[in-house]
Formats: sequence, structure tokens, C-alpha cells
Amino acid sequence: MSGLTKLTTLILNANKISNISALSRLTKLTTLSLSSHGTGSILGRRYEGQAVWISLGVKNTISDISALSGLTKLTTLDLTNTGISNISALSRLTKLTRLYLGNQVGVIWSDGGSSGLADLADLPVNSISDISALSGLTKLTTLDLSNNSILRLMNLSGNSISDISPLVSNTGLGSEDNVHLYGNPLSYPSIFTHIPALKTKGMTVSFTNRVPTTLTKVSGDAQTGAPGTALANPFVVAVKDGASPAKTFAGVPVTFAVTGGGGTLSATSVATDATGRAQTTLTLGTTSGTNTVTATVTHAGRTLTQTFTSVGNRPPTFTSAATFSVVENTTAVGTVVATDADTQDSVTGYTLSGTDSAKFAITNAGVLTFAASPDYETPGDLVSTEPANAAGNNEYIVVVTATSGTGARQTTATQTLTITVTDVNE
Repeated sequence: MSGLTKLTTLILNANKISNISALSRLTKLTTLSLSSHGTGSILGRRYEGQAVWISLGVKNTISDISALSGLTKLTTLDLTNTGISNISALSRLTKLTRLYLGNQVGVIWSDGGSSGLADLADLPVNSISDISALSGLTKLTTLDLSNNSILRLMNLSGNSISDISPLVSNTGLGSEDNVHLYGNPLSYPSIFTHIPALKTKGMTVSFTNRVPTTLTKVSGDAQTGAPGTALANPFVVAVKDGASPAKTFAGVPVTFAVTGGGGTLSATSVATDATGRAQTTLTLGTTSGTNTVTATVTHAGRTLTQTFTSVGNRPPTFTSAATFSVVENTTAVGTVVATDADTQDSVTGYTLSGTDSAKFAITNAGVLTFAASPDYETPGDLVSTEPANAAGNNEYIVVVTATSGTGARQTTATQTLTITVTDVNE
């Protein structure tokens, strides 16, 4: 079939076709039908000389329509009941006036008595969520009634469409056009900006209305960090509508504000994403203490709020040296000292870890001693990798941890110590 390049009309309805790549060379086509329905008569009649849709129970299963992207002379394209989900290949077919993308079962009549068959562009069942490819198809008419009275209908009900901005940019839509959007999870801008814009054009828009109903905290609450630094994780909220069950709401404006403790936010006005979530990150204030951030959604006089808290808390710092020298046959090493700059916190104790820690003891006051007197001639230090140090050279490596504060304000800091044992004349 790929060699029939002079074809202008091709009907392949109800043929169990799945691969249409051979059609890519038929660039003179103006009419192409790949529907899973047949055309013909019902009960021996033909209505006003027009073909009437009937279901033959046999379906084409075409998922990839990229081969059609070059057929730019098409004015009529029927992909009814083909199971497609991606229609991006249609964006170049700007001469289309009739486009069938729905799932029809049985007979479709126009409602004008003896008038002709209705032209319907319908997407009620196909799994099409992105309709941006239709924004440039300004010659489309979707329902052709007789008596030269044109009423255009685009039925997009029951899909997963959130953003309808392509309909706003479609200059071919206007007065007396109809769009059905029932059952779609329309975004906040679609409902409160784009639909009013379509109505301003004189269009009739039918849709399932939604309003922000709940605002919940998802993550990020009760973090601790050093004053003046960014928290490790963002504050995340989610917005849902009032449906049962509630559905996530995209595009809802969320305002974040610091309401206590100082600090700055990475963003103060954020629209919820496709999952209905919005987030911001707090850089804590420069002083220690509690920081609070409030997330707010306001719609039609109703305000939804959530408050996050975080704590600015500095860890202790060591003021004592990281090296000690000890004469053999003695146990005293020295005193480790750490302090906490936050006045409400103080160092509560010290602990030891590391390669040679078993050979030492430390008190909560920081007094460091050998557990047993070291012998220079018989060194007991082990191999160390952090820092690198050989065994048996009388250099002992330990890590001391200082703990400060209590409860939610508890913080720690570590320091690596090197204790060197020196020889004495015996």
C-alpha cells in the first residue's frame, strides 16, 4: 500500500490493523478512516444519503500514529476506537475539519429530524491526557447540524486533563462553540482563569467544578539546624478538593510566610504541582531558637493554613587541643573542653570511640586518662586509618564526642585526638 501515493481517500475500518507505518508516504490523502466501526445502512435504509455509524464488533488497535504526521492535506481523520493515548502527531495536520478520536458504540444521529449525520470530535474514553497538539487545528468543526447552522462541540469528558490552556490559545474556537470537560481533574488555573477566558469568547463550557478544600502537611516539620543555615529538607504541603474520595489539586497558589524566629524562604508563593504539592525551604534565622513558617491557601473568602516549626540550634565546639603528650608509666592525659554558644544549652558529657578508645577513659567533665599506664618499650597502639597511623609507634588515636543540650535541643560534635607516649630513662 505504501506505493499508492496518489490516493486521496482511504478507508480501512474494522480490519484488526495495528501498524500503520506504511501510510507515511500517502501524502495526498485528504480523507483517512482507521476506525473500528463500519459504515453502511441500518435496516436497509440510508439516512438522507449519509453514512451511518454502526458497530461491527471488530477493532483496530493502533497505538502509534506517528506515521500520520506528514499527511498534512488531511481534512477528515477518523481514529475512533483505536486505543490511542498520544496525539502529538496531529499537531501538523492544520487542515483538519473533522477529527474523530472517541469511542463510539451503536448509531449516532443528528437531532435535526431529516438532517444529515452529525460530525463529532469526541474524547470521552480514550486515554488522552495531553491535548496541546490540538491548539493549532483552528479549522476543526466537531458537530455539523443541517440547515447551515453550525454548532461546534468538543467533548473531552472523562479523561485525565488538567491543563486546558491549549483551548484558550486555539483561535478557531469562539462564539457558539461548546466544550464538555466533565470528570476531568482540572487545575486551579483551568477552572478560575482559562474557563472564564473561554466564556469571554462566547463559548459554553461544561465542567465539574472543584475548590481547594484541605491543606495538609506532608513533610519537613520539626527539623533542627544551625542558625543562619538552610534546613536539610523542604516544608511540603498538599492540597485536595472536596470530592469523595478527595483528589489532588494542581495549580493552587500556596503562600508561605515566616511567622516567628526570623529566617528566609526559598519561595513565598508556590503553585501546587501535578501531584497537588507545594514546597519551600527555610534558611533559619541567625539566632538560636524556634522558627515558625505558615502555609496558606485562600479561596473565595476561605483560608486554609498549616504551621511548620523548626529549631535553630548550634552544636558544641571544641576549645582544647587535638594532641596530647604523656610520659610513659603514667595515666593522666589531660582535659578535653567543648562549649555551646547557645546560652540555653551546655555540654553534658563526653564519650570515646575510634581505634584505640578501649585503652582510655573519659569523665563527663572531660578528664581523659589511660585505663592502664602505657609502656614506651611495649607500645599498645593499633593501626589507624582515620587518620592513617601505623601500629606500635606510641601514637594512640581516639575520637571524643561532646554532647550538649537535652531533648529536642540535644546536639553533638566530635574531635579526633592523638595521644603520644614519650620515653623516660629507667
